Amino acid sequence: MAFNELKLPPDTLAILYADKLVITPDSGAERPAEKPANALTFLGENKKHITVLIEDKNNMYLSEADLSFLVQILSACKFTLADIAIVNLNTKSTHIDELVGELTPQHLICFGLPSEVKMLPDVADFVPATLNGVNVVTAPKLAVIASDKSQKLALWNALKQLFQL
Repeated sequence: MAFNELKLPPDTLAILYADKLVITPDSGAERPAEKPANALTFLGENKKHITVLIEDKNNMYLSEADLSFLVQILSACKFTLADIAIVNLNTKSTHIDELVGELTPQHLICFGLPSEVKMLPDVADFVPATLNGVNVVTAPKLAVIASDKSQKLALWNALKQLFQL
């Protein structure tokens, strides 16, 4: 599918374009407050305090295919992009304590983080664990899971445990 043919679900569009695209003096809209330069950037609204960590060197957050697959995963768990915060660790080096302090996640899902980037003690993939009061699941990259039925099943079972579905 070509980029120009991409059709995003309405809830995704609402998140991406939550504010007006153009603010003119006569629109009556106030300019949104600017974040501090060192603020953590993430995709989503973090309404349910679920943080998804990825490392993608080629995209601001994640690729079109990975985002589509992630939205399917979220839908199966009865969540939307508004419920989570997607953080690409490639865009900003962040220590886990800083991330927890800023986003206050109750659940942390790590996709495809190399061991030197994980910032977490050894946690086996697809095995839910609790670290410092945060429920954690680690897994391979989304593209790897999307192409492997057994890994999809393992992820689904881990998420069922994590979210008590």
